[in-house]
Amino acid sequence: MSIPFYQLEWFGINLASLADELGHSRSEVANSEIYAAVYNRLLTEKRYAINSAWIEKKNTLSTWISCYIQQNGLEKSKMLSVGSGLGVVEQPLIAQGFSLDLQECQSVSLDYLKTEHPKEYQKSSLIISKDLSDIPPGSYDLVMAITSTYALNDSTLTNFLEAVSKVLKKGGTFLFYETALTFSDIKYYLRKCITKREVDGLLWGWKRSNLHLIQKIKKNGFSIDEEYSFDSNNRIVKPKNWFRLVFDSKTAWQMITFKRV
Repeated sequence: MSIPFYQLEWFGINLASLADELGHSRSEVANSEIYAAVYNRLLTEKRYAINSAWIEKKNTLSTWISCYIQQNGLEKSKMLSVGSGLGVVEQPLIAQGFSLDLQECQSVSLDYLKTEHPKEYQKSSLIISKDLSDIPPGSYDLVMAITSTYALNDSTLTNFLEAVSKVLKKGGTFLFYETALTFSDIKYYLRKCITKREVDGLLWGWKRSNLHLIQKIKKNGFSIDEEYSFDSNNRIVKPKNWFRLVFDSKTAWQMITFKRV
């Protein structure tokens, strides 16, 4: 199951107003131009700020990923983070000595890592592209996508998964972390559809159930390994679910790990 979701603001930036300024329809999903504009305002205008609480939550996820890497003997792996954004999750991993390359569709966001963490920025190779087509097949032992695919429609997501399968070595690991779809999300969406109320904000992407994601990913040469759920602070939770649909308001994020067949 997949449903669209709209975002009012991000880091205090009004996304609907920003879309209007750029001539971007609010009903069309945010593109690289929107993200570049958001990051440009975030990193250059003093009225917007990346707060410490947000960074702490991301660092909690970094710790989980680090533990996963070490517990699975992947410390020497060549790794790629797709859609790395500000590089906040990746920075602690690079600092620990993991070989981690960063990919983004725009370069503005990575100015944060360059300014705030120059040592880690210099240690990582940067890949600025709208896809992974320039990366040779079988280049990586591990690929992670951390909240970078919600903005892709199903067709583009399929292309993305094919690209990840291509750049991963056989037996390689894919860490797939995304916003969770819950029963409450579905009820809210259906209520909006029934009442035909205008949705506020800008189309930000799609929330997808684990079952939906697993079915798509299996078709692209992967076998499922493990499933995890996290609360809004990136702490592990054990939610109630039915056919992998979450019935727990505490769940905010989901991680599925795969192996390339």
